[in-house]
This record gives sequence, C-alpha cells and structure tokens, in this order.
Amino acid sequence: MRIRPLSERLSGTKKERSNRVTGDLTIPILTILLSAFGVLMVYSASSYTAKTQYGDEFYFMKKQLLGFVLGVIAMGFLAFFDHRKLKKIRYIALIVPMVLLALVFVPGIGKSNYGATRWIGFGSVTIQPSELAKYGFVIFASAYMSEHMQAMRTFKGNLRLDDLFGKQGIGLSASLGNGSASDFRWRSGKIDVSGSLKRLQASVALQGKTSADIGLTLDIAGQKAQVERLTFTDRRKRTLVGVRLNRPVNIAFGNGLSVDNLDLSVLPQGTLTALGSLDGRKLALEARLRDVAINMARLFTDVPVPDGLLNAAIALSGTPSQPRGTLDVSLRNIAFPESDMPPAAVDINGTLRSSALVLNVKTDGMGTSPATGTLSLPLGFSASGVPSPALDKPCSGNVNWEGSLASLWRFVPLANSSLTGQGSLNATLSGSLSAPELSASLKIEKAAFEEILLGLALSDINLDASLQSGGMSRLSLSATDGQGGAINVNGTVGPLASGLPLSLHGTIKELAPLHRNDLSVTLSGTADIVGPATSPDVRAAITVNKGQFQIVSSFGTSIPTLNVVEAGQEESTASSSGSGPKLDVNVLIPNRFFVRGKGLESEWKGNLQVSGPATNPVVTGSINSIRGQFSLLGKQFTLSRGDVEFSGATPPDPLLNVLVTYAAANITAEATVSGPASSPTLTLSSQ
Repeated sequence: MRIRPLSERLSGTKKERSNRVTGDLTIPILTILLSAFGVLMVYSASSYTAKTQYGDEFYFMKKQLLGFVLGVIAMGFLAFFDHRKLKKIRYIALIVPMVLLALVFVPGIGKSNYGATRWIGFGSVTIQPSELAKYGFVIFASAYMSEHMQAMRTFKGNLRLDDLFGKQGIGLSASLGNGSASDFRWRSGKIDVSGSLKRLQASVALQGKTSADIGLTLDIAGQKAQVERLTFTDRRKRTLVGVRLNRPVNIAFGNGLSVDNLDLSVLPQGTLTALGSLDGRKLALEARLRDVAINMARLFTDVPVPDGLLNAAIALSGTPSQPRGTLDVSLRNIAFPESDMPPAAVDINGTLRSSALVLNVKTDGMGTSPATGTLSLPLGFSASGVPSPALDKPCSGNVNWEGSLASLWRFVPLANSSLTGQGSLNATLSGSLSAPELSASLKIEKAAFEEILLGLALSDINLDASLQSGGMSRLSLSATDGQGGAINVNGTVGPLASGLPLSLHGTIKELAPLHRNDLSVTLSGTADIVGPATSPDVRAAITVNKGQFQIVSSFGTSIPTLNVVEAGQEESTASSSGSGPKLDVNVLIPNRFFVRGKGLESEWKGNLQVSGPATNPVVTGSINSIRGQFSLLGKQFTLSRGDVEFSGATPPDPLLNVLVTYAAANITAEATVSGPASSPTLTLSSQ
C-alpha cells in the first residue's frame, strides 16, 4: 500500500480520489520510531549482562530486533489484508485460546515461573495463552458486533472501580436486548459482577427462547470457585432442553483441578453426577449418567433417531501417566417409532489399564440372536494423562453371531424382499493399529430369498466365505430355483492392499429365477468376474433356453421387461464403485421365447452383445420374430416380419421393423412400424 502525501491525494478528480487507497502516515511512522527506540533501550539496558553471560553485547538486542523486523513485515501484510475474511475464523479464534487457557491448570502441561502459572509447554515450546486470547477475543467480538448491530445498540451497562490503591473493588452491571449466538436467541438479559479482585461474585440471566440463570463466587486468592446456581435451557420443537444444577458445586484449581459433588439434571429427562480430582500425582474420577432419553437428539437433527434410555458410569483412579478404571454403558428399549420390531439392548463394559482399553459389547433384542464382541486397543499416556493410541503395539478383537437371517434382514433397506435361513459370523482383529489384520468366516445355510415386485425367488442358498484382509479370501455360493435349476459361484478375492482383485467363476444351469404371471425365463450359461473390485471385467455367455412374456397392459412394456432377464449385468453392478465393471456379455435366444396376450401369439429369437462400462453399456445385435399372429377386431393378422435391431447407441434406442399383414378375398392390408423405438413411424397400406 502506497501512502500518498495530502497534497497529492487531493489532486485529480473526485472519482479518482475515491478509488485510491489512502492512509495516515503518522500512525505507522510513530509505531516504527517507538519500536526502534525500544530496540535501542534494550541494548542500553542489557549490553553488559549479554556480554558477561553470552559473550555478545548485542545478544538481547538481536532478539528484540528480530521481533521488530517481523512486526513491521506483519504490519505491512495486514495493511493489504481484507479484515472481513477474519469473520470466517471467529469461532476458532475464540475457542482455541479458551482451550489453551484451560490447559494451564492441567498438571504436566501448565508451567509456573516466579510463582505464577500462566504458560503451557509442549516439549521445548512454551506458549502464554493469554496473549493469543487477546487477539482471539478482538476478532470474535468485532465479528459479533458487526453482525448484531441492533443488539449492540440495546447493550447498556456501567463499570465502577473503587479504592484502586486499597481493596480494589469492582462493580459491573450490563443489560442486553435482543440477541443470538448460533441458534440460541434471547429477548433480554443482564450481567452483574461485583466484589474485589480477590473475591468476585457474578451472575448472568437471559430470558426468551433461550433462558439462563447462572450465579457463582470466584475466590481468586483461595484458588477456588462455587457455582451456586446454573440453569440453561432452550426451547426446541416445543420441548425444553438443557441442564439444571440441583445443588451448589465446588471447584478448586489451586493444585490441579477438582470438582466436588456435581449434580445436574439433563432436560427433558436424565441426570449427571460427578466428582473427581486431577493433579500431577493422583487421578480420581467418578461420573454417572442416568436415564437420559436418546430421542432428545431428534430436537437437534432431522436424522431418524430411535427411542430408548442411556445409562453410563465411569470410574478412574491411579496416576495421570498410569490410569486404571472401568466403563459401563447400557442402552435399553431401543426402538424406532411405529416399528413392529421388539426393542433392542446394547451393553458395553470396558476396563482401562495403563497400556490398553478393553471393551466387551453385547447386543440383544429386536428379534435377533445375541451378538458379542471384544476389542482391545493399546494406549499410551503422557505424564499429564493425555491418552494417545499406541500404533505399533498389538491390538485384538472379535465379533461372533449365529442365528436367524430373517431377524437381521429387517435392517436391510430393501423393501418388498425377504431372506430366511440360518447364518453365522466370526470375525477376528489382530496385528497393530498401524497395520491391522482382519479375518472373518461367514456362513449361510439353507436360506431362501424373495423379491416380490420382480418376482425373483431363490431357495437352498448356501454361502461359505473365508475372508482375509491381508491374504486371499475364498468364496463359494450356490442356490436353486426349487424346480431343478441351479447357480454356482466360486472364486477368490485378493488382499485389500492390492485393490481386492476378484477371480470369480459362475455357472447357471436351467435356472428359472422368476415366478411371475407375465414373465418367465429359463437360463443357462457361464460368467467370469476378474480384476479389481472397483472395476472388474465381467465376461458372460447366457442362453435363454425358453421363456414367455405375457402382455398385460400394452406392447410398450415388452422391451424393458425383457431386459430383466440379463441377470449378469445386475450381478456386476451390485459391487460397482469408482469406474465400475466393464461388460462383455452375450445373451443368446435361440428360439422358444414366446410373446403372448392382447391377441398376439408369437415366437422370437435373438442374439445380443452387451459391452463397455456398466454405467453406460453398448448393446448390439437383434431380436427377430420366427412366427406370429395378431387378432384385432375379429380379424387375423400375420406377423410377416419382426426385427428389433440394436446398433450400439447409448442409451440403447433400437430400430424397429415390424410388418403385420391381413389377407382377405379382395384385399391385402399391411401395417408397418419402423424407425427408432423412441419415435416410431406407423405406415398403413392396402392393395
């Protein structure tokens, strides 16, 4: 930014002057001069000490000079910076310094110098959070005031300072008008602070959609505080939510941090009680959550949330660097509204040791067989008690389930479908957190699947899968149609690190998977799926041994209904992601495929080739009539020609060439349907 002299700034047209960036030279010049004078004063006051202790009389001056240069560079940068962009980080600028300020009281992190604990240290790095808090509060307050100008006009208050050189009394009283923070809103409010700098009493009150009543006493000299009352509520969807302190709670922050007899009501239902202490030598914490309604989360989100009650208890002891304790979590009566499933229950029991957290999980209810699992996570703790995962130490876990598939299928989001039979799952976790190894065994026996809308039905389904995250997984699947037809799939799945390469081979023998009144097919053939799971190659040769399509409403439904028989495409799409499967599928209809109904009796044959990506397949080939007759208004028409040609257009738009004729004693009538299926042309002629 170039700062121009006043005489130059006043020259030019009014429009030119309005577009120039101007400033006052006085402020930057005085700032630089005062800072430079400060550098000289540092040298004058420290040269002798620097010479005797460090052998360099300019030692402290160099450090001050470095800060001076960096400050001038920062000032120049900020002169060009659009300060309005700081609005985006206003919450970060407020919350991060507050967290750092709280860490000052954590033993092992907070650092003391000359009897004052005002710094935090991480290794050799020391930070004074109050310096960051200054800038953070300015950024947040400026952004808030600029967005709530009307509310700021209603802010009124007065500050009183008494006996500054004696007891140093303070009195602050402020009133608030309409205001908001995030989605909390209030009509009016009041803040009062009184007392001395050694002992302060403060109260906050808000009225409106959001209401609050907070009262506390801060004994700065005694390094303790008492929260005498605390109520914070907000009305959401006609329900009052929030917390209420049932009795005064004492907090001490002199030597570590301790909380005595915290007793909160969680609105609309539940309680939280806690007491504990933390210092550099000892850790003690007991907390309990009772009967908290899970469905309270519906007031904050539109995501479906079930009903149920949450109970939890935690107990910690030992030292910050070597804690031990227990964790118990219980979820009861979990059920979604208007669901016919019985309620579920989840129990989590944990044990914390200095080296690991061990969790035991059990689920039950909702008509399912119980599932159990264990998980052991290796942990490490710093001297101040901060936990971190031990990435290179062993971890372990397992999940076991065995029971009815129907009970689990209720949770699958596929309407109008069912899966019955028995299944079992055994999964094991080993290795380390940095290199985990997962193995699982999945079995399904004598299962049956039905999809009502498609009329798809398979029975005697058997699956045996052995899965290894770091090695080769094996899969074997078989199913029948209940009428002698069968499908079998066998193969392997490679390790995750290699992209889960697939090598699957399937055979279909006289399979009639559809049980419908309007469509039936019998299929035979082979299929191979090879390549990475995200984009495998699917090669298949499917023969429609026989089939029948019964026209129910109109001729227009025949083509999309016929596409259903191409089962190979549906199977590969189910596992598609990323670029998707690449298809090379041949569908052969040698004959014996009949289209009947609405006066039509016809037999067809065809040969189709489907290739390219599954997301945009290319279809070539044709479907041709063998013979056929059509009755209309008591007249018998002959299907003389019927050709449906697929030329490879995407999306598929076949060319039609269908000719029906009617011959009487003195006249022969012809009707021709030709052109693309998306816009066919009907031609009538007679002779």
